[in-house]
Amino acid sequence: MTQWEERDSDSRPEIGRPRPTPPELMTARQLVDAYREARTDEDRAYALDEAESFLFTVGDDVGADVLVTFFAVPSREETGPLFDLIEGCLAGHMPAKMGRVLRVVAEGESPAPDNALAFLAALPASLLVRSLIAVLAGQDEDRVKGIAADLLLGSGDEAAVQVFDALDDREVRRWIGDASGCPEDASDAELMRCFAARSAYR
Repeated sequence: MTQWEERDSDSRPEIGRPRPTPPELMTARQLVDAYREARTDEDRAYALDEAESFLFTVGDDVGADVLVTFFAVPSREETGPLFDLIEGCLAGHMPAKMGRVLRVVAEGESPAPDNALAFLAALPASLLVRSLIAVLAGQDEDRVKGIAADLLLGSGDEAAVQVFDALDDREVRRWIGDASGCPEDASDAELMRCFAARSAYR
């Protein structure tokens, strides 16, 4: 685990003491603000150059919290190279940080949720499905698991194969059953029929 991953983990701060914001996260927020508040093309180009330089500097050690901060940048032709860099780095955090991306979908302000969904759509299907299943089996909050289950229903045959293999996990089974409208006591075969039928309408 890298130093940034340690800061990006789910460790809890001492009770009564707020967790300090890591300096690299503060920098990312400042760069996003600089781009969004820029009034000229020149200022926007400078902010993008600074953001790309920052990501190259931190390299593979950059944490997922830092990367998803950049989803607040509008998706435009000029920001394409920045998003390519962000997505390439963030894919390396999957499946462990899929829940963090889904929280952007659930909580973020426009354009962040749309950019997060675009990132998910660009992931290899097998990695996407494996990461969504990891969220269902993990400790993320219910609204995040609900999004993961809904996305699985739209992931086609790749999802069906991996979901079937994961049904021994009680949490995965419960969320897949809820999302597909299947009764709690359904057999594996019945559950997968419900899953396939609901997926067909996506």
